[in-house]
Amino acid sequence: LQIIWFGGEPMLEIEIIQSLSEKLILLADSLKIPYTSGIYTNGYFLTEKNIRILEKCRVRTVRISVDGSQESHDRMRYLAGGQGTYRRILENLSIPTTLTYRIRCNMTKDNLNDFETLENELREIQKKSGNTIFLTAERMRV
Repeated sequence: LQIIWFGGEPMLEIEIIQSLSEKLILLADSLKIPYTSGIYTNGYFLTEKNIRILEKCRVRTVRISVDGSQESHDRMRYLAGGQGTYRRILENLSIPTTLTYRIRCNMTKDNLNDFETLENELREIQKKSGNTIFLTAERMRV
């Protein structure tokens, strides 16, 4: 049994993910079938507390979209007050974990030169934290 948590921002409902996961894990274990899950998130709410919850919920893969370098990303993805989210997402990726991160860099003509910058930052995070981080580029048509 594999569950993928997605839609809107699933991390805003971490309590529901935890509650349902506990029930699904009990069911899968009683039936002696494997259970894993993954989540699509913007990465902003991947605090240490939430990471530990996801690990207990047998989440294995976390997929996060990033829009290039800090400048490009923060121009596209920001909080209601206008603050960028890039730096916090990368700080969250630095928290040591058993989760595997799959980062998708959304590429447009405006951020074509950002991939290498993001790649270097993620390599440094991976080196310091020991986390498993994969980066791919996806062409976006805007």
